[in-house]
Formats: sequence, structure tokens, C-alpha cells
Amino acid sequence: MKPLAGFEITMAATCCKCSAPAMPAEKSRPSPLRHLKMALAILLAGLSMTLTLGLNLDPPDEPLRTIFHGILATITGAGLVFLGWPVLRGAWVPRLTLEHLYLIGLAGAYAASLYSSWTGIGHIYYEVVLILLAIYHTGSFFLESRTREAGDLASHVPGLATIARRIARNGVDEVPAADIRAGQRVRVEAGEFMPVDGVICDGRAFVEELAHTGEPFPAVRGPGDSVLAGARVLDGTLGVDATADGRDRELDRLLAACRAAEPSPTEHLARRVLAWFVPAVVTVALATWVYWTWPAGDPAAAWFNALAVTIVACPCALGLAVPLASRTALMQLRMRGLIPHQPDVIERLAKVDAVAFDKTGTLSHPRLGLERLEARPGAPAGLPAWIAAIQRQSTHPVARPFWNLTTPAELEDLQIRSLPALGIEARFTHEGNRHTLRIGNEQLRENAPQAPDAGPGRKLIVMLDGKWVATAHLAEAPRDSAAATLDALRDHGIDRLLLTGDTSCPAVYQEAMETHTGLTTAAKAAMLRDMQEQGRRILFVGDGLNDSEGLANAHVGVALRSGSESAQATARATLAHDDLSILPGVIRMARGMRTRLVRLLTFSLAYNAIGITMAATGLLHPVAAALLMFASSITVLVVVNRQHDSCRQPPVPQPNCGERGCR
Repeated sequence: MKPLAGFEITMAATCCKCSAPAMPAEKSRPSPLRHLKMALAILLAGLSMTLTLGLNLDPPDEPLRTIFHGILATITGAGLVFLGWPVLRGAWVPRLTLEHLYLIGLAGAYAASLYSSWTGIGHIYYEVVLILLAIYHTGSFFLESRTREAGDLASHVPGLATIARRIARNGVDEVPAADIRAGQRVRVEAGEFMPVDGVICDGRAFVEELAHTGEPFPAVRGPGDSVLAGARVLDGTLGVDATADGRDRELDRLLAACRAAEPSPTEHLARRVLAWFVPAVVTVALATWVYWTWPAGDPAAAWFNALAVTIVACPCALGLAVPLASRTALMQLRMRGLIPHQPDVIERLAKVDAVAFDKTGTLSHPRLGLERLEARPGAPAGLPAWIAAIQRQSTHPVARPFWNLTTPAELEDLQIRSLPALGIEARFTHEGNRHTLRIGNEQLRENAPQAPDAGPGRKLIVMLDGKWVATAHLAEAPRDSAAATLDALRDHGIDRLLLTGDTSCPAVYQEAMETHTGLTTAAKAAMLRDMQEQGRRILFVGDGLNDSEGLANAHVGVALRSGSESAQATARATLAHDDLSILPGVIRMARGMRTRLVRLLTFSLAYNAIGITMAATGLLHPVAAALLMFASSITVLVVVNRQHDSCRQPPVPQPNCGERGCR
């Protein structure tokens, strides 16, 4: 789908002109210190493993033994201080976490190694300490990288990253919108997004407010009118007094939930499992030590096997891979254009078995198209061709419905200018005659009668040489992605429903889905509740105030970005670019992600049960336990990370500046 610029608000960060897209902020990358810690942990683990293996297999004589043991103890101790602080900080909480298991393994391995170095009894396990730290920092690196990227995607919205022209006594200076303070005045020119919330103090213009109101036809805004960041000025220049700081706008508050990385229900489940898993491991380790100390009569093996239990039991899948997979899934939703407001969206999407749509503004495109051009008596026969020729040369919003009207005429000396808050004026010569043609709202003609069946913004007046010669009636156009979306849902075995307040709907919808017409707001919500009670899991897609109750009652409510604020506030997610065709894909992705997470939890518990049993019975060396844990942890993290990269979708559709109408 290629949206016409000016009528689609996308999630792409833009500068003042859409032809200059802003690049994502560098802050989405992990900090250099995180890179350094991960690389250092891996390097020290490799060096320590080589040296420790040699000392255990072929112990040197004194004083080389003391020197090498001292070097290893010093390097490992320094690694604990520099690399182990995040583990200690994570364990310093009143609940059991993954860090507690790491801390037990680190302390046990280091203490046993120091004891062996001092007494000469048994083997040393310094490499185990550094391997555990390498695992921890590698997992943290992946988790931080994906979490930061997911959070940053939520801020790529026009109006949140613009440069504002601040009006001061000494002139106009360009500053980041975030630096604007309430009470300061900014200037917004044609084609630019409103950088702040405010009140117009100077100028009049057509303003596109799809981001906030969902109204497809631009509204005339002038002195005294309120405007919000993210609205786009289409013609004219406005002076705006900011009513809120540049960091406290309506769009900032709307997207605050997207930046908050709240744990999903799956993460909560993993934490609950971890809460009983940690004491269980400690209990098994103590029982192992007791058994091998007294019944088996081998104190050295007791420490040896108890240490192996604590090392092999670090559940990376629970502590790192599950959060990483959950954040990856949420990031994929955002990259496809579905902005989750609540952390349980993935789990709920996975259970959806039917999708219900509102019609007006949802299945129908928010842009108004030309329904008919009604010529008045005396209108020249070539008027449609003249209009087509003029409008194809114009980027004004009133031009868009006429772009495909008919074959354009050849007009000479064509000059087009914008009439702020009114429309456009074209001067041209045809067959030796000079004409002036105006197209715009009814204020072009004083006392023009309002047709009783025409809603606001659904009728345009055509004036030729000062005479009213035609009326253009506009109507809703079907959304480009509607047909493909319905077909894809059918192919995936997902039921389709239409819930609309209109008393009738096009035959194409009646053939493609189960339709319910003439529904009030309460009737929509009641129908969704009844379906839920019958065991169905409905995803409801709507855009208006009348859809808010239905969005709140559905299993998953998805509001369109171009819809009303009330709809977005009650929905569990917002469809950022209004492209319905992503819905089948996100449902399929959510189902796959939920299956993978369940498998991940099952694998983690099964693997740890087998490993702990082998360690407790003396079949697993502590070093082998560390290597197995390292291999399994890295495998899980790489699989999840590859899943992120393989499922990665390009960012939501960008404005196509090659299309006519993109400023």
C-alpha cells in the first residue's frame, strides 16, 4: 500500500519536510561499556580455562605453582569485582532472581578454588567463575540490545522528533521541539508537522488532524483554535502559542506505554518458576553435600558434586531467554506497526479465533474520494478535463479526489496558487480565452446553500470566472488493504465479522464475512460480550468514539492510529499506519511465539532436571557442568536472536516522496 502523503500519519521519524527522514537515534545501541564487559568476560574465560586445565592436569612444582595459582586467583578476583557487580546488584532484592543462582555458583567455585590453591587439595575451578560471568554478560547484552531497540521504535512518530521554529524578539531560531516551553511561540509552515500542543495566534490554514480526530478531510484552523503535536499544516503559515512543554505533549503521553518495557504474562510465569526453582536447587545442592559427606564418606566429592549442581542449574532460558523472546515479540509488533499498550497482547493475540471490524473509517479508507461531479446549467463541457489538468499539478488536499477524474486537457499558461483555509485558485488560457477556476469549501461562494445530505467536508464548490458551475460530492473510499486482509484471515481459518452502525453495507463485505448492521455503540459491545461468553476470542478493530466500548470488551481491541483518542485509550494496541493487512501476520506470529515460549520453558526445566540429577550423582564434573550450561545458554540465546532477525520486518511504511502530493 502506498499512502498519499498528507493523508497518512506513519511511524517514521521525519524532519520538517517529509523528504528528509530522520535516522533512528544512536542510543538504541548498547553502551560501549556493555560491549567491553562482554568481550572481556569471554576473553578472560578462554584464558582462564586454558591455564586452569593445564594446572589441573599437570600441576607444576613450587614456586611456579604458587605463582600461577596467585595469577589465576588475582585475575578471577578482579573479574568478580569488575564484572560481578551487576550480579550482586541484581541479587540485592527481596525476591529470588536468576542472579542468586549465579551468585551461589560464583561464590562456590571461587571459594573452592581458593581452598585448593591454599591447601593443595583437589582441583581449582577459576575458569568456572569467568565462564559464568561470560554467560551472564552475553545474555544481558542480547536482552539490552533488543529491549532498547523495541523501546526506541515507539518514538519514531512525526511530531515527536521535529525541529521547531521558535519566534523570539531577535527573530526566528530553529530548536528541537523538546526545548519548547509552554507560553513560547512557534511558526509552522505548509507541509510541516505541528511540533507542540498549542493555540493558533496568527494565520489560517487547512490542518490535517488524522492523528488525533480521524477526520479524513482537513479542517480549517485559525486564531483561537487548539492544535496538537502531530497535526500537519497543509497550506498557509501558522503562529502557535505552546500550551505545553515540548516533552509533555499529547502524543508523548499517548506513546508512554509503548516505551515502558513491562513484563508479559509469560515473563511473570518464568519469574514464578524461578522463585521456587532457586530454593529447590539450593536444597538439592545441600542434600548432595550431605549424602556424599556422610553416607558416601567422601567429603571431597561432596564439595565437588554440590558445586556441579549449582553450576549446571543456572536456568538461562528462564532468566534471560524468555524475557528476550518476549521483548523480541513485542518489538516485532511495533516494527510491523502494531503498538501494544499492555504487555499481555502477545498471549491474547495467540488465542484469537475471529476478527471483527467496524466499517466506516476502518474497512473504508479515511481519505474521501470523488463520488460524483455534479455540473450546474451553463457549465462548459470541458470542465472535468480542466479540473483534472489543474488538480494533477497541485499538492493541495482539495486536489486529491480529482487526480483520476478524466483525461486532462491541455491548458496554457497555467498558474496555481493556494487559498489558505479555502482551497486553490488556477488561472489558465484555453483556446485563446483566459479563465479563473477556484475549487474549495463553500466559503468560496457567499451564501452557498448546504445540501441536506452532505456532511461537513464532504462537498466542494467549483467556481469558474466567479460563477458556481459544479459541486463535487465526496464519499468514503474502500481501504486498499481490506480485501487482502479478509482473504488472508479466511486462509488462516479465522472468522471475519462486520459490526457497523450503518443500516446497509456493500455486497463485497456481505460475501466476505458475517455482517451485522444497524448496531448502536451499546449493541456492538453487547454482541462482543456474548461472543466472549460463548468461548470465542474476538479481535475487534475500530477507530471512533462509538467503538470505544467494543474495543474495551473485546478479547483484543485494536484501534486505528487515525482514529479517536478515546478508541486508542481503551484498546490494547494501536495500528500505527492503518494498514489492515498486517493483522493476519501478527496473529500468526503471536501463535508461533507463544508455542516457542512454552517449548523454551519446557526445555529449560527438562534440561535442568537432567543436569542436576547427573551432577548430584557424581556423573558431571563442575567444569563440564559450566561448559554444558554455557553451550545450552548460548544456543538458546542465539536461537531467540536468530528468530528476531529472521522475523524482522521493515519499519512501518514511509511516505513515498515520489508520489504527487508529498511535500
